[in-house]
Amino acid sequence: MRSQLKTWTRFVLPVLLVGSLAVACGDDDEATGVTTADLAGDWTATSFVLSNNAFLPADPIDMVSVGVAVEMSIAASGAFTFSTTGLGIATGGALDDLSVTGTIVITGNNTAIITTTDDPDDPSDATFTLSGDNLTLSIPDAALIDFDDSGTIVEAEWVDIVGAMTRG
Repeated sequence: MRSQLKTWTRFVLPVLLVGSLAVACGDDDEATGVTTADLAGDWTATSFVLSNNAFLPADPIDMVSVGVAVEMSIAASGAFTFSTTGLGIATGGALDDLSVTGTIVITGNNTAIITTTDDPDDPSDATFTLSGDNLTLSIPDAALIDFDDSGTIVEAEWVDIVGAMTRG
């Protein structure tokens, strides 16, 4: 009996310990927190505040409160389309409606990088909060609007954005 216990202790126990450690260590690469798939859906802004820019007709200005419809559609892959309706009317013709496409890449629990198709070399850092079907998105220094219609968005045109959106 004693020799069987010695054999078990010498050979079987180490195998069990190594197996247990392998399972305990597991795959730590599994994602935690929000994924781009969690952001997927059609979003409508309940508030979309632009600020910190001399080109704005008022600073800050909530585009939704002045009659602009702001919508964003996000695919599970992170591809998005962002659009406005009524921006020209709300700004007295100073700005045209926007239609922007690009990608959102989640970089942390509440951080992302947003890259537009029109300006892929100048991505914007963003923070967000997702609670069910409510999304708050904050993008400082966003290169989104060509205020002077030059065809290029320059640093003077960057704007801070804070948007509250609902899915559905």
